[in-house]
Amino acid sequence: MKLYALVLLAAVGLTGCKSEKHGAASGQPEVTISAPVAQVRPVVVNEMVQRGYKIKQDAPYLLVMEKQSDSVAGSVLLGSSWNPTVNERVSITMTETEGRTLLVADLGIVTNAGTGMERILRMQNSQASVQFQTWLNTMPSRLSAPVKAR
Repeated sequence: MKLYALVLLAAVGLTGCKSEKHGAASGQPEVTISAPVAQVRPVVVNEMVQRGYKIKQDAPYLLVMEKQSDSVAGSVLLGSSWNPTVNERVSITMTETEGRTLLVADLGIVTNAGTGMERILRMQNSQASVQFQTWLNTMPSRLSAPVKAR
């Protein structure tokens, strides 16, 4: 009966979902910034940390950040008996060509993060990816803005 109720809840919840398409070639949130990676990367890290994310992986061309989701619906539908709380993961690929940096983001909801049973539900073409694209579009202006003291 519990499974039937969850399936019904998921079906009702998903009927209002609308698939969003990105105009980029990758089909993912992305932006090109007229600045080198060395200048862009610290701003991206700072902004993500201010949003509550922690660095999970840091490589020259990849930044993976994660935070515990505050979505009750996500935890109910995607959580597991081992870990009922899901995480939000953002992977950002950074490439530089001729002083311009391309940021491409991959969004996902992670169940059983950090275990052998980890599962990722990709959130491309979702409302969350549209919101992330909006945030990425503000990055060029954030690079030219003065740093705020706290």
